[in-house]
Amino acid sequence: MIITVAVAKGGVGKSTLVRALASVATHQGHNVFVIDADERKNIDRWSMLLDRFANKPENLEIAAITSPTDILALAQEQDKAGKLVIIDTEGKTNDELTAALFAADIAVVPLHLAMDDITAAHQLVNGHIPLVAENRGFSLPVMYVFTNNTVIDKRARALADLREIIQEDGTRIASEEMPYRIAYKDMQTGNTLYSGGRVDSKAIAESEAIFAEIVQCVTEANLSVAAE
Repeated sequence: MIITVAVAKGGVGKSTLVRALASVATHQGHNVFVIDADERKNIDRWSMLLDRFANKPENLEIAAITSPTDILALAQEQDKAGKLVIIDTEGKTNDELTAALFAADIAVVPLHLAMDDITAAHQLVNGHIPLVAENRGFSLPVMYVFTNNTVIDKRARALADLREIIQEDGTRIASEEMPYRIAYKDMQTGNTLYSGGRVDSKAIAESEAIFAEIVQCVTEANLSVAAE
């Protein structure tokens, strides 16, 4: 299975979501291969810190690749080898993003409750992804995941309208959110969700639920294709 985490905007939580999904998947025993296709190399730095502090799971591999051809080839190669592939993309529309989406079994789109973020997500989901799906000849499931939201965000009445806008296109929204938590920030310093001195059971539960729903979505999509 290939999971591409994407939205053509920075600061939305793509790398955080990738780290969380990789943490959960490796903890559950999957052999995980993460492709860092972002020129900022956030996940590549995470890999080096995991090594430095001896926190990298044995079943986790990470490679920084920014060539569209290499992204597609490596993702397909590792998928055929039976590994769970997660691709972190850059926060803009480019050939690397297209290659990562072309390879994907599902596109997971992190979304913060801000108009600029919602606009970028809609442009990806309703514009770029359908073109990729058309070019490869079969559909690409998509799931939104709310990220970085605070208690204030959730209580603000003005954001209710934004939620309605998000739901207009009928795209699936993960049942669980990834709100702002120190545990997600702590991963940047060389931890997984399950390592370090401050393990947050709520963050783990949220991330495990999101991962399970992603797997379910891909399974349902595959069953739908098989039934056609």
